[in-house]
Amino acid sequence: MREGTPRRLFSADSPCVITTEQVKKNLASRHHAAWHDGMSKFDARRDELQDGQQLELEDFVDLEAAQHPGYFDSKARLEAMDADGVQCEVMYSEFDFTSKVYPIGEEWRECASAYNNSLYEFASIDPKQILMTYQMMPLIDIDYAIQEIFRLADLGARSIQIPNFPSEVGMPDYHDKRYERLWSAFA
Repeated sequence: MREGTPRRLFSADSPCVITTEQVKKNLASRHHAAWHDGMSKFDARRDELQDGQQLELEDFVDLEAAQHPGYFDSKARLEAMDADGVQCEVMYSEFDFTSKVYPIGEEWRECASAYNNSLYEFASIDPKQILMTYQMMPLIDIDYAIQEIFRLADLGARSIQIPNFPSEVGMPDYHDKRYERLWSAFA
């Protein structure tokens, strides 16, 4: 770096929290029950799989960072970024909706779009500084997935996360031909 050139810091792995209340603001009230039922089913299944063992929050979250207001509030996030000299953060939600969408049932499309709209709202304070990673879910409906890619691109999305292992939810792995149109939509 040349002397006198200001440093440009970027963060490529920054979490935020999107709450149920934020999603419900973006979801027609007629779908709220489906959202709550789906989240309850997911939680019950997770508890069953844990077989009575409890994960502690500190097992997977930096507790100090999780208490910072910028974890929940984008204005506070920008203030922290400015204080730290961070020009841009690529952010993702701690709430992995890609695996939680399946128990929702037939109203998953409305819930999935509301969830991504909540991510958009978080980043909308300054989308050049907060580059949100949106969530592509589920891949059970490729036509919906393609529409969502184009919708998110129209909103300015530059990062979209897909489920890591579709086989975990009974879907074919990514080499399957069913995904070819999806990959074309990303191009």
